[in-house]
Amino acid sequence: MRKRLVAWTILTCALVAVAVWTLLGPPDRPAGPHLPSRNLTAAVHSPPAQQPMQFRH
Repeated sequence: MRKRLVAWTILTCALVAVAVWTLLGPPDRPAGPHLPSRNLTAAVHSPPAQQPMQFRH
């Protein structure tokens, strides 16, 4: 019974993924983590962080 439930869940998720992929198309960017801290070129070429705004009283 439990194996059947697991198989049904995986099959349903796969069918939903295929349906969404078919309707919406593939994502614009490749999958995977693209964090600047993990990508050396992005960390080197990224614009500098903005300084917080200072308000005068």
